[in-house]
Amino acid sequence: MIKKLTTITIIILLASAICYSEQMGSASYYGLGDGFGGQRTSDGSRMNPNAFTCATWHYPLGTKLEVIYRHKFYAWSSRHGKRIKVIIDKKVIVKVNDRGGLHLLDLSAGAFKKLAPLSRGVINVRVRRVK
Repeated sequence: MIKKLTTITIIILLASAICYSEQMGSASYYGLGDGFGGQRTSDGSRMNPNAFTCATWHYPLGTKLEVIYRHKFYAWSSRHGKRIKVIIDKKVIVKVNDRGGLHLLDLSAGAFKKLAPLSRGVINVRVRRVK
Protein backbone atom coordinates (compact mmCIF):
# COMPACT_ATOMS: atom_id res chain seq x y z
CA MET A 1 0.00 0.00 0.00
CA ILE A 2 2.78 2.45 0.92
CA LYS A 3 4.71 1.51 -2.23
CA LYS A 4 1.61 2.30 -4.34
CA LEU A 5 1.15 5.70 -2.68
CA THR A 6 4.83 6.54 -3.20
CA THR A 7 4.62 5.58 -6.87
CA ILE A 8 1.47 7.66 -7.36
CA THR A 9 3.08 10.64 -5.60
CA ILE A 10 6.16 10.44 -7.84
CA ILE A 11 3.99 10.26 -10.97
CA ILE A 12 1.98 13.30 -9.88
CA LEU A 13 5.14 15.29 -9.11
CA LEU A 14 6.68 14.42 -12.47
CA ALA A 15 3.48 15.30 -14.31
CA SER A 16 3.25 18.68 -12.58
CA ALA A 17 6.91 19.41 -13.36
CA ILE A 18 6.31 18.64 -17.05
CA CYS A 19 3.10 20.70 -17.20
CA TYR A 20 4.68 23.76 -15.65
CA SER A 21 8.04 23.70 -17.43
CA GLU A 22 6.78 26.29 -19.93
CA GLN A 23 3.49 28.17 -20.12
CA MET A 24 2.05 30.92 -22.25
CA GLY A 25 -0.40 33.48 -20.95
CA SER A 26 -1.01 37.11 -20.15
CA ALA A 27 0.89 39.27 -17.69
CA SER A 28 -0.01 42.59 -16.11
CA TYR A 29 1.83 44.73 -13.57
CA TYR A 30 1.11 45.98 -10.06
CA GLY A 31 2.73 47.98 -7.30
CA LEU A 32 2.83 51.40 -8.94
CA GLY A 33 0.09 53.80 -7.85
CA ASP A 34 -2.30 51.06 -6.78
CA GLY A 35 -1.53 50.94 -3.07
CA PHE A 36 0.37 47.63 -3.16
CA GLY A 37 3.84 49.22 -2.93
CA GLY A 38 5.25 48.64 0.57
CA GLN A 39 2.56 46.12 1.54
CA ARG A 40 3.49 42.66 2.83
CA THR A 41 3.56 39.91 0.20
CA SER A 42 2.69 36.24 0.70
CA ASP A 43 6.30 35.33 1.51
CA GLY A 44 6.47 38.06 4.19
CA SER A 45 8.66 40.55 2.32
CA ARG A 46 7.55 44.07 1.39
CA MET A 47 6.33 44.74 -2.15
CA ASN A 48 8.98 46.75 -3.98
CA PRO A 49 7.66 48.01 -7.35
CA ASN A 50 11.24 48.26 -8.70
CA ALA A 51 12.27 44.70 -7.77
CA PHE A 52 12.00 41.86 -10.28
CA THR A 53 9.22 39.89 -8.60
CA CYS A 54 5.79 38.58 -9.50
CA ALA A 55 2.52 37.27 -8.10
CA THR A 56 0.95 34.09 -9.42
CA TRP A 57 -1.17 31.12 -8.37
CA HIS A 58 0.59 28.79 -10.83
CA TYR A 59 4.06 28.41 -9.28
CA PRO A 60 5.33 27.88 -5.72
CA LEU A 61 6.67 30.83 -3.72
CA GLY A 62 10.39 31.35 -4.21
CA THR A 63 10.44 29.93 -7.74
CA LYS A 64 12.56 31.84 -10.25
CA LEU A 65 10.93 32.32 -13.65
CA GLU A 66 12.18 33.54 -16.99
CA VAL A 67 9.51 35.72 -18.58
CA ILE A 68 9.80 36.22 -22.35
CA TYR A 69 7.87 38.86 -24.28
CA ARG A 70 7.99 38.67 -28.07
CA HIS A 71 7.79 42.22 -29.44
CA LYS A 72 6.78 42.29 -33.13
CA PHE A 73 6.73 45.35 -35.34
CA TYR A 74 7.38 46.44 -38.91
CA ALA A 75 10.26 48.66 -39.97
CA TRP A 76 11.33 50.11 -43.27
CA SER A 77 14.45 48.51 -44.74
CA SER A 78 16.33 50.79 -47.12
CA ARG A 79 18.46 47.82 -48.16
CA HIS A 80 15.44 45.76 -49.22
CA GLY A 81 13.29 48.72 -50.25
CA LYS A 82 10.25 47.48 -48.35
CA ARG A 83 8.78 46.92 -44.92
CA ILE A 84 10.20 44.01 -42.98
CA LYS A 85 8.87 42.27 -39.91
CA VAL A 86 11.12 42.66 -36.87
CA ILE A 87 10.84 40.27 -33.92
CA ILE A 88 12.65 40.95 -30.65
CA ASP A 89 12.45 38.65 -27.63
CA LYS A 90 12.79 40.58 -24.38
CA LYS A 91 13.53 38.53 -21.26
CA VAL A 92 13.57 39.11 -17.53
CA ILE A 93 14.06 36.75 -14.58
CA VAL A 94 11.65 37.23 -11.67
CA LYS A 95 11.06 35.57 -8.31
CA VAL A 96 7.58 34.49 -7.20
CA ASN A 97 6.94 36.25 -3.89
CA ASP A 98 3.18 36.79 -3.87
CA ARG A 99 -0.14 35.17 -4.72
CA GLY A 100 -3.02 36.52 -6.73
CA GLY A 101 -3.90 38.07 -10.02
CA LEU A 102 -6.31 37.37 -12.82
CA HIS A 103 -3.52 36.68 -15.30
CA LEU A 104 -0.83 34.01 -15.47
CA LEU A 105 1.54 36.53 -13.87
CA ASP A 106 1.26 39.90 -12.17
CA LEU A 107 4.72 41.37 -12.59
CA SER A 108 6.18 44.12 -10.46
CA ALA A 109 6.27 47.42 -12.35
CA GLY A 110 10.07 47.26 -12.62
CA ALA A 111 10.00 43.84 -14.30
CA PHE A 112 7.13 44.85 -16.61
CA LYS A 113 9.05 47.98 -17.71
CA LYS A 114 11.96 45.78 -18.86
CA LEU A 115 9.59 43.97 -21.21
CA ALA A 116 7.16 46.65 -22.42
CA PRO A 117 5.98 50.19 -21.61
CA LEU A 118 3.56 50.37 -18.68
CA SER A 119 0.99 51.93 -21.03
CA ARG A 120 0.47 48.47 -22.59
CA GLY A 121 -1.13 47.26 -19.36
CA VAL A 122 -1.35 43.58 -20.33
CA ILE A 123 1.04 41.62 -22.55
CA ASN A 124 1.26 38.03 -23.77
CA VAL A 125 4.29 36.21 -22.37
CA ARG A 126 5.99 32.83 -22.31
CA VAL A 127 7.13 31.66 -18.87
CA ARG A 128 9.84 29.12 -18.08
CA ARG A 129 11.00 27.86 -14.72
CA VAL A 130 14.69 28.68 -14.10
CA LYS A 131 16.73 25.84 -12.62
